[in-house]
Amino acid sequence: MRHAWIREILFALWCVAVACGAIGATRRLQAPADASRMVLYDASPFFFAPGGRNGFAAIQAHLPAIVALGANAILLSPVTAASAGDFGYAVTDEFSLRTGFGPAAQLRSLIGAAHAMGLRVLLDMAANHLADQSPYYLHAQRRGRKSPYYAWFERDSSGRPVHYFDWTNLENLNYANPAVRSYMLSAFAHWLRDYHVDGFRLDAAWAVRQRDPRFWPKLHAVLTRIDPNIVLIAEASGRDPYYVNHGFDAAYDWTSRLGQWAWDGVFAPDGGIPQLARLRAALTNGGRGYPVHTLLLRFLDNNDTGERFISRYGVGETRAAIELLFTLPGIPLIYDGEEVGAAFQPYAQGPPIIWRDRSGLTPLYARMSRERRRVGALTAPGLQLLSTDRDEDVLAYLRPGVGAEVPALVALNFNRVPVRVRLHNAPPLADFAAARAQDLASGTRWRVSLPGAALTLPPYGGVIVLAGVRSRAAGTSVHTSR
Repeated sequence: MRHAWIREILFALWCVAVACGAIGATRRLQAPADASRMVLYDASPFFFAPGGRNGFAAIQAHLPAIVALGANAILLSPVTAASAGDFGYAVTDEFSLRTGFGPAAQLRSLIGAAHAMGLRVLLDMAANHLADQSPYYLHAQRRGRKSPYYAWFERDSSGRPVHYFDWTNLENLNYANPAVRSYMLSAFAHWLRDYHVDGFRLDAAWAVRQRDPRFWPKLHAVLTRIDPNIVLIAEASGRDPYYVNHGFDAAYDWTSRLGQWAWDGVFAPDGGIPQLARLRAALTNGGRGYPVHTLLLRFLDNNDTGERFISRYGVGETRAAIELLFTLPGIPLIYDGEEVGAAFQPYAQGPPIIWRDRSGLTPLYARMSRERRRVGALTAPGLQLLSTDRDEDVLAYLRPGVGAEVPALVALNFNRVPVRVRLHNAPPLADFAAARAQDLASGTRWRVSLPGAALTLPPYGGVIVLAGVRSRAAGTSVHTSR
């Protein structure tokens, strides 16, 4: 286990080199990372290849299809060495590659190909714990207090290791120990410097923050010395200002309750009408707004959401939810195979996705990505809910834009039948007296004058309306930044 101490010495020397400017720029995408413009695609080797074997090559072969969806970044599920049979969060060594997914050369090939196509590459990293099969933990178990790694792990008053929740195979790291902090900082620097990745999703970022709130700012400082454009996403609630104020670009669209999706309880099974009052409260944090500069990672599915959205709520509500996801402030996440209606339990680790789109979702994802690129207001921070004569099944909101950006209005129908809806008069609608409307799914366009005219909305779909004249009046809005 001497290699761990060697790593700590090398890391200290490396920090000095960075501070003195001895380490130059790396071969990664050089354009500044504007996280608000990201469309993120989650790619897990397990879902691209049987058992994840040679999963790096399988993901690389699929990159053109990911680009065609309009994604401009990919998130690789954990690629570090992990316990046999585990999805990847039972990390055994933060420096080692899980070679079952492919050799180091293949991962570098995947990252290089992604960069060549304009895709940023983020790694999912678990810094909160190590697995009970980690050589560090096993050494501590064998040698007890005589092991230099005994103090690496959080322990209770009796000296028993503290687990991550009730997963007894995941041993919480002791961030009060400088050796642990050094090990983890060095590991992140290794993946950034040696593989030229563009950022990280920090698994259980909230748990590390609880034990050492100074660690994440330190990590941000270290990584931005290597790459000022690094992207960091916290698995934690975006309603907590700590994360945006301590180096993170984005955090999860959770409530203040740990792990609870902000849209939990909104949608109805079997095509029923969602509880839109509950959704309105979620979008505005109960009317309180969000901390300044907050950027939310928004999703329908991820590795922890269990049964897939499409399986629970059907194709119709899925289509309406996709249009919602891409027209709100934040980073939309496309999770492995959502674009083909893939239905599976993530921790079942497969089988590999069958890339046949029987639900017609792929063109919708691609069109919605194009709309985010075309309409600048869709990536701006502002959001103002609007009132209609059908608030029970229609959600309408204004995306004001910033500066010279043209304001956009979105109206979404969550009913299984077409509806005609009128917006109630409000000062922001003065911009839309001579406006251009477009069906979000079909692309059909027409001219409209609001608020006088009614909008016809398709089943489980909506329209976007672009203002004809930019008003000087800002109106009163609820922003993701307050």
